[in-house]
Amino acid sequence: MKRIAAVVVGGCLTFLSSGALAQTADLAVTVTDSPDPVTAGTNLAYSITLINNGPNPATTVQISDNLPAGTTFQSISAPGLWNCTVPAVGTGGTVACTSASLASGSQAAFTLTVQVSNSLANGTVISNTVMGSAAELDGNPGNEIATTTTTVFAPPPPAPVPTLTEWAMILFGTMLAGGAAVYLQRRRQLI
Repeated sequence: MKRIAAVVVGGCLTFLSSGALAQTADLAVTVTDSPDPVTAGTNLAYSITLINNGPNPATTVQISDNLPAGTTFQSISAPGLWNCTVPAVGTGGTVACTSASLASGSQAAFTLTVQVSNSLANGTVISNTVMGSAAELDGNPGNEIATTTTTVFAPPPPAPVPTLTEWAMILFGTMLAGGAAVYLQRRRQLI
């Protein structure tokens, strides 16, 4: 006699046979940012870790990251045996990395680098969400998604540099003032 169980996964009712119930893998994702705050127009690095808390190996494992608005892809470093699909450098999009398996108790670490648009206003908050998934049922749903936020620092524009005309006026004014001082000093000597 085959036993059937019903579980709720991501808000959907799913029916599983007793054999499928044994195949669970608790994937957990963490993501951190550096630097925070980040200066507009510079790079921001995300450290992403995918952990399989077991009890079984995870197969057809994937992490995905829809790059936040106001950022563009620069690079990603991934562990061996992971294949990543990425947008072109300097564009937005989705980064997805896959592996055939991740053993129970193992982890995979990634570093994703994006560039923050120099047009973002001071105080803008960038929110980045990373999701992990596998073919197996997640025994602890909810921790396979992680989000981090980063505040953008946009320095004020530099002070304008005087043009040649402005410099000429400053120099001319200085020469006039110096000339007037010399004239007054000579006039006093004559009196």
